[in-house]
Amino acid sequence: MTMRLMRLSGLTQSITIRTSLFVALNLIDLGLTVVMVNAGMGIEANLLLVGPIWKLIVVKLAMVSLVICFLSSRVGVMRLLNVGLAVVVGWNIFWLVVML
Repeated sequence: MTMRLMRLSGLTQSITIRTSLFVALNLIDLGLTVVMVNAGMGIEANLLLVGPIWKLIVVKLAMVSLVICFLSSRVGVMRLLNVGLAVVVGWNIFWLVVML
């Protein structure tokens, strides 16, 4: 039996990297939000996510899944989402450090 290595084309590789970055940034944002809300350091500003932590997790996972399903092939949209989310994560990290 021979093993074949699959190589990703340039476009597929870019989509995979952008999508992976989007998922990673969302997980970081979710973790920071849970830590800060549970520690009483802040509140969730997104009205869709206000409420118990389980709601935050469920809604966040659903939104990430929908974006990946419908927008992951749109390079410009994913780039804009990643930049925006990186700013949000940076803002959360800044406030976490300031409040410690």
